[in-house]
Amino acid sequence: MDCCKQRARPGEQIMAPLPSARVAPTDPPFSHVSVDYFGSPFVKQGRSQVKHYRCLFTCLTMMAVHIEVAHTLEADSWQMTHVS
Repeated sequence: MDCCKQRARPGEQIMAPLPSARVAPTDPPFSHVSVDYFGSPFVKQGRSQVKHYRCLFTCLTMMAVHIEVAHTLEADSWQMTHVS
């Protein structure tokens, strides 16, 4: 009687198709971007401590990363981070 593990052939894993933004190396960097917020470290501002967040921009084509400081989690703060 043969062992099932000895008879079994290793299966081939099939990778899911990538989105078109991930496989377009001719596009300029940061033409397709994902945005994420992280952290809430306290930063000393005068005599008080204020929460600041970091905004992480990741290029989906080249996987380059750019980090900006977001002072709040409001939409105005994100737009100022995104525009500058």
